[in-house]
Amino acid sequence: MQRGIYMFRQIVIALLIGAAAGLSFAAKISASSAAVKNNSNLEKGKEMKTLIIYNSSSGKTLKAAQIIQGFTKGNLYEIKPLKKQGIIALGALAIFGRFLKTSPLPLVEDFPNLEGYERIFIGAPIYAGNIPPALESFLNQFDFKGKTVIPFATYNGGEGSFFEKFRQNAKNAVIVDGQAFNMKDKDIENKIKAFVDFSGKTK
Repeated sequence: MQRGIYMFRQIVIALLIGAAAGLSFAAKISASSAAVKNNSNLEKGKEMKTLIIYNSSSGKTLKAAQIIQGFTKGNLYEIKPLKKQGIIALGALAIFGRFLKTSPLPLVEDFPNLEGYERIFIGAPIYAGNIPPALESFLNQFDFKGKTVIPFATYNGGEGSFFEKFRQNAKNAVIVDGQAFNMKDKDIENKIKAFVDFSGKTK
């Protein structure tokens, strides 16, 4: 009889221990699943803070900037000249690919605060294979030390020396290879998306 009671107790104890272990294991699984889910949510919600700076004369670069904004959820900033470039200076740019030394570059206003942005897209139209005066003036206002800068451009002809001039004027920036876009391209959105995706991987 006593032996039977002893065996019964042992069985009950074993069952209780097994149940406790099962609950502990289930709790660990649940906690692990929750951690994975939380990490997954964090990864999904984590996006690089992006600023898209642009100078646009005909609206083409604005359109490119807006497409980039759609893919990055970034903030837009327009470079606004205080005055238009004179006709003589524009003629010199068209003929010689550069402005006359006597022609002052237009000033820009309302500079953005670059702090907190992990990557900065900067775009403008290509003028006679060169960067436009408003962009040159803007770039010369900043020290981009520690910032990842991705140049982009819009064009009707070729790239010329746009990206070379950009690098010369964007002081201390970590520059990702830029790309020029013909906004008449029927596949323009996919091309800009590929460009944005590439810039994110190379950061």
